[in-house]
Amino acid sequence: HAGGQGLPGNALNPRAISPVVQADPDGMGIVEGSRSPTGLLTIAPALETRDLVEALRESGTRAAAGQPIRFEFDVAGTPRRFAGNVEHQLLRIGQEAVLNAVRHARAQQVKMTLDYTGEAVALRVADDGAGFAADAASEETSDHYGITTMKERAQQVGGRLTITSRPHAGTVIEAVVPAAAEER
Repeated sequence: HAGGQGLPGNALNPRAISPVVQADPDGMGIVEGSRSPTGLLTIAPALETRDLVEALRESGTRAAAGQPIRFEFDVAGTPRRFAGNVEHQLLRIGQEAVLNAVRHARAQQVKMTLDYTGEAVALRVADDGAGFAADAASEETSDHYGITTMKERAQQVGGRLTITSRPHAGTVIEAVVPAAAEER
């Protein structure tokens, strides 16, 4: 009788583990993964083949490609590895911040800086675009859902996200994660 030893019937069926390719919800390419026998989607992150520096540089360059925007990327300090989830969240925050500048800010220049210090890693994305009333954006409205998500991502890894912006004065988004989140 199938499953008599406590295993779900699909667990031993090789076709039960199906490859999955879906559009990346942030528009940064394709997300590849596989569906496990339990139905959970596992994602192979971009960070498996690149470090955080290269992944951020590539995602910003790709987001600005074909747009009238100059994208700059800079690293300060000595890059080092952080826990996988920390790097993943920083990558997603960086992607969202650059996409917001490209899609909404009408920026001419976007500069992303990854700053490694002894105490933390800081990701800063600054643009010279339209800006917005940052205090109004802290309210959870559908217009600023991406900002809420970026804040949640930073908090999930013990960090904080700050936003400095004014209408017609550009925007600076900075995520800071303490060195305690370093990969050991």
